[in-house]
Amino acid sequence: MLGAEGHDDDSRPPRVHGWVEGHDPVFGEIAPKPTMYGAAYHGLIGEFVDAMLPETEASRECLLFHALVMFGNLIGRTRYWTVNGGRHYTNLFAVVVAPTGEGKGTGYTFTHRTLKEADPTWEKCVTGGLTTGEGLINALRDPVIAKDKHGADVVVDEGVADKRMLATCTELAGLMTSMQRQDNRLSDYLRQAWDCDRQLSSISKKSPQVATGVHLSIIGHITPAELKDRLRTTDVANGLWNRF
Repeated sequence: MLGAEGHDDDSRPPRVHGWVEGHDPVFGEIAPKPTMYGAAYHGLIGEFVDAMLPETEASRECLLFHALVMFGNLIGRTRYWTVNGGRHYTNLFAVVVAPTGEGKGTGYTFTHRTLKEADPTWEKCVTGGLTTGEGLINALRDPVIAKDKHGADVVVDEGVADKRMLATCTELAGLMTSMQRQDNRLSDYLRQAWDCDRQLSSISKKSPQVATGVHLSIIGHITPAELKDRLRTTDVANGLWNRF
């Protein structure tokens, strides 16, 4: 919790790996060691992080990010917060930035292993990285109904009933590279999916598809050097990375 002056009252210092205090080895500027106020570890999520911390090399912040993103995806569109008349659901996009071997993978493994026990049906919603916007829509597509020769409705494609998807981009640099390819609209679809109230639709003439009620969450892993190399000014300006 926060003290009277707004300072962190948590007596246990956060564990931070792969960081030399006062100096960023990649960007070079002087910077304080990154820490997070104890208020971030509120309630059940905080208890979960404290329970996992002694069992893994992952930092406290790493466990928190994974727990928030995964739990938010697991509960789907059952909870939301209203802002300016719009519903903001619990589908979060987050990136853990750390050097190789600093616990990003174990932070994911410990959290995933625990939460899938809470809802066994959620396991099928966890997938690997994303490549194209059309692939995203196909994975969460709505049913397709057509008329037969007698005018009766026939289900051509049953679609996907569970609209939850957790995309685990353990090599986020690959996703960033894919989005830079010509005619790849994945960046557009990710922004729409984060906004919650958009219907995703492909523009393919051969097999147009629609996905409504999408509950997409993303957890990404990347090193500081890769982030600096792959991050484009365009993707910052268009609001994609503001959503992470």
